[in-house]
Amino acid sequence: MADIVISIVAKVGELLVVPIGKHICYPFKYKSNKEELKKQVKKLRNEREMLQHSVDEATRQGDEIEKIVEEWMINVDEFTKGVVKPVIDDEEKAKKLCSIGFCSNLITRYSLSKKAVKMAKDGANLLGEGKFEKVSYRPALQKSTSIYIRSFEDFDSRKEVLNNLMEALTSTDVNLIGVLRNGRCG
Repeated sequence: MADIVISIVAKVGELLVVPIGKHICYPFKYKSNKEELKKQVKKLRNEREMLQHSVDEATRQGDEIEKIVEEWMINVDEFTKGVVKPVIDDEEKAKKLCSIGFCSNLITRYSLSKKAVKMAKDGANLLGEGKFEKVSYRPALQKSTSIYIRSFEDFDSRKEVLNNLMEALTSTDVNLIGVLRNGRCG
């Protein structure tokens, strides 16, 4: 009977202590959680920069960039500038003292630390999504139209050259035809 009670108490303790301990540690692990977030942001920025080089090269070659690559790059920019930057820059809030004036504000540190942990996980997930086999593709060739719209024009100054050329083509005595600049055939 005692073994069953001890087993139940141990299981309840295990289920309660781990989640509670995790939440209790947030204010005290604020700096390490924030540093981990900074590492994730640095990895994301480096990966984005490497991808940007590939995108620039593909654009110079006339390729179209895959939509998923463009979206990922936008997500990284929004994540690093819009979401993470305020958490990293809130150092002053975390350093403020509590209303008594003896300790740092644990509620603020808890909140910022918890956000940093969540954002570090989100950053790792975003980094994992950034592995692309290819960043661009060749667009289909467009049928081009001639910019020269006018029909053939017969210039009076070239009629004699054309007539001489046609006469040389029809002649059975001529084996080789050369057209010279001055317009003479022979």
